[in-house]
Amino acid sequence: MHTGPSGGEDASTEQVIAEPAEILERVSDAFYALDTEWRFRYVNEQATKLLDRSEEDLLGRSVWEAFPGAAETVVWPEFHEAMETQESTSFEFYYDFLNGWFEVSAHPSETGLSVYFRDVTAEKERERRLAETRRRYRTLVDNFPNGSVALFDHDLRFLVTGGDADKLNGIRSERLSAFENDDLVGERLSDVVSPDVVDEVEPHYRATLDGETRTFSLPIGDRVHRLRTVPVRGEDGDVLAGLAISQDVTERFEKQRELENRSNQQEMIAELGRLALEHPPLDDLFDRATEAVAETLGNDYCKVLDLTDDGRELFLRSGVGWKPGHVGEASVANDEHTQAGYTLLSENPVVVDDLATETRFSGPDLLINHGVVSGISTTIGPVDDPWGILGTHDTEERSFTEYDVDFVQSVANILATAIDHREFERERRSQRERLAALNDLNSLVQQISESAVKQSTRAEIEHLVCDALATSDSYVFAWIGEADEATGDIVARSEAGVEDYIANIRLNVDGPGRDGPTVQALLTGEMQVVQDVDESTNYAPWRGHARAYGYRSSAAIPVGFGNDRYGVLNVYSERPGAFGAEERTALSRLGTIVGHALRSVERDRQLRESERRYRTLAENIPNGAVALVGTDLTYLLAAGSNFDDADLDPGDIEGTHIDDVTFLPQEVLEPVNDALRAALAGETRTIRADLENRVVEFRTVPVHDEGGEEIRAAMILSQDITERVRREEDLEHERERLELMNRLIRHNLLNSLNVVDARLEFVEEKVDASVAEHLATARKRTDSMIELVQTIRSLMNAIVEADGVMLESVSLDECIRAKLTATRELYPDAELAYEGPTDVTVVANELLGEVVENLLVNAVQHNDKPTPKVTVDAVVDGETVTLVVSDNGPGVDPDLESRVFDKGAKGFESPGTGFGLHLVREIVEAYGGDVSVENRPEGGATFRVVLPRASDDPDGAETESESESDSEVDS
Repeated sequence: MHTGPSGGEDASTEQVIAEPAEILERVSDAFYALDTEWRFRYVNEQATKLLDRSEEDLLGRSVWEAFPGAAETVVWPEFHEAMETQESTSFEFYYDFLNGWFEVSAHPSETGLSVYFRDVTAEKERERRLAETRRRYRTLVDNFPNGSVALFDHDLRFLVTGGDADKLNGIRSERLSAFENDDLVGERLSDVVSPDVVDEVEPHYRATLDGETRTFSLPIGDRVHRLRTVPVRGEDGDVLAGLAISQDVTERFEKQRELENRSNQQEMIAELGRLALEHPPLDDLFDRATEAVAETLGNDYCKVLDLTDDGRELFLRSGVGWKPGHVGEASVANDEHTQAGYTLLSENPVVVDDLATETRFSGPDLLINHGVVSGISTTIGPVDDPWGILGTHDTEERSFTEYDVDFVQSVANILATAIDHREFERERRSQRERLAALNDLNSLVQQISESAVKQSTRAEIEHLVCDALATSDSYVFAWIGEADEATGDIVARSEAGVEDYIANIRLNVDGPGRDGPTVQALLTGEMQVVQDVDESTNYAPWRGHARAYGYRSSAAIPVGFGNDRYGVLNVYSERPGAFGAEERTALSRLGTIVGHALRSVERDRQLRESERRYRTLAENIPNGAVALVGTDLTYLLAAGSNFDDADLDPGDIEGTHIDDVTFLPQEVLEPVNDALRAALAGETRTIRADLENRVVEFRTVPVHDEGGEEIRAAMILSQDITERVRREEDLEHERERLELMNRLIRHNLLNSLNVVDARLEFVEEKVDASVAEHLATARKRTDSMIELVQTIRSLMNAIVEADGVMLESVSLDECIRAKLTATRELYPDAELAYEGPTDVTVVANELLGEVVENLLVNAVQHNDKPTPKVTVDAVVDGETVTLVVSDNGPGVDPDLESRVFDKGAKGFESPGTGFGLHLVREIVEAYGGDVSVENRPEGGATFRVVLPRASDDPDGAETESESESDSEVDS
């Protein structure tokens, strides 16, 4: 540590040094402290090295005495102004005594001046060389005659492009403008140049990148181009890039005078370019440029017009040939009716062959009074933000070539570049501040990224983020908020550097503050930045709030990862324009990092909770067990009553490889383990095994991640199904008995009744009237018996086939229309109508007709009206279709309403077996549907049959009534 001399110092001397000496010794910049008498009171080690003076030589001496040459530099006025105004200052200067450039930052106080400085000589030299290189290439590109120039890298991507669009044969037409304007940086050769040209030039380009210089001709259409490719080498000799120069040489033997003129123009452009690189005063550069243009083109006049701040006039700042008293005094109105004003509105240079016959505009007094006839004028600077005009004129009528126009434009570009450099220097100071903030922010992002993963709760992560931002030098405070789901109000979850900031204003996603940055960041998922609260119109409601909390700019960063959102992070800075592109990128990355950390914490919490629920469920599965196997084929979890029956502790299995489990017989274990491996490959399997007079079913399924894309584990579920198997066997035996009964009725009884009915029909017309009535009664009873047998047969078919019937997609509306036709033939006096849609399909089989027919016949037979009316409808609702049959009859007897679908139920004192509606219920339930009846307020009854709707996929309609579909289990 370096300290000042102790003799003769008072307490105020110790206050000169604002920071602790230990800290100052660690900073990378040189530092010294001066008292109010300009005497050195502290010098750190870096300062002694840069100043080439020892601590003993400096302490106590006046800076002007120790370095007398400094008083003749900018240091003297800057230091004195800082002490007088008590405002910090920063500046750069070249110090001959130390033969170098220095960057100085001085901070005054009542007790003296704290000075930080560093040697930036190397940096200045690099900047100068880089700027010179770039301008040389840019000047070459912008002014290359009769062709184009491109700088390309080893991936054949363009680094610099430009040239004459009219001569860029071989460039894709839609890319001409971009090539000419150097808007193709980073794009590949094959994306810009026509395919046939690529095939020709690519070998030469690659040879150039290997160090060769090549010159070759290339026919393109009706033009011939001369190309030269040159390697661009670095100081170490390595090839850094390739330079391709293309010229249209079709008219290469045109007038030699034009070539000489062009050569002179290029030399003049190069001279002006070199002069501009030396950064002379702008007026000196303007004077030389106007002289050069007039001399090269042989014109009488040349001028530089400076657009005034209000944009109303153009001031004659520099020129040659004009009458005395005009340069520095005359001005031209910025009016579209003048050549200068018209030029400012044009994207390209304006050429005048004869001012007297010009129809686009008229000449201003400045040109008319000087006898101007022809000339060229072009904008200095970008068209949308021009600085002024460069114009050259002659008193004789003449035609200017495109090269003449390019020459004037190139000179204007050089002037624009010089002007931009002045603006660049002005912005450097603010850029350094932004870079310091960016470095600080990047360090914060790294620190937060490393620390956030160590936190275990959302609150801890949010507090860490806000605290880290608020304690940095770049920001004043930060907070994280989210929208209340009930009210939509924005509420703070965490804040640092401020207390109850959000409590003093109201922000709501649908109300107050909706247009503000915080709510918009939540609604759009995009970062919202206010660079200056004093100038932003959207920030007007909170401008006073901003002043009260001392910030000028803010950023609202959505916090989230993927589709998960966790609110918005708000950061505030004292600096206007604080959040540049790099800073926004870093903050956006921070929002993603924090979102990822929050999602990880939330996923861990959900995983723990899910595991607890899963284990509770597994431990309480009746008559079964569940286990989870990881991708490494070890058991992760096991629970269930089956382990108790096997006298096995599930905890002993967890962590064990599946091949090391021995509580199952080998003939069962092998297929079970194979099924687990298949599940990890995405396959579901079911295995039945006999274990000591028990039947156990094992089912293995894959367990996917939340997105359903990656298999994370395999689950095996085992259940003792011994009782179920026995019931299935009993049901199968009963089904066989019913099938036998069905066959006896169908083949014996029904056939016999059909024979009897046929014989009765045969003798019906051959008996006398005395026995005809008895014969009719016999036939009627026979028909009833046949109907009863057919109904019993249908009912038994539904019962026998209910457990294994194959269902398919059946057109409900076609079935309804067919049964309506058949019913009309049986009951011609009834009015039957269908009011439903067409193309309605349900999951059913051929027995669906029995359902519809029984409902229609029931509605007519039980009707007491002279004209029975029955309406049928089909209502489609999501995955079901409801068949609705309504009639105008007496309705359902309340005593029968609850058992109208039971076996043998009859009502309305009308004919029928009493099995028709029972048959309807049996068939519908076999389909997985439901049937119900209700009385209509206006009279009559309405039967509703709910049926499963068929899939749009014809293959997907076939299913078994009780088959189980394989499913995958998500984690």
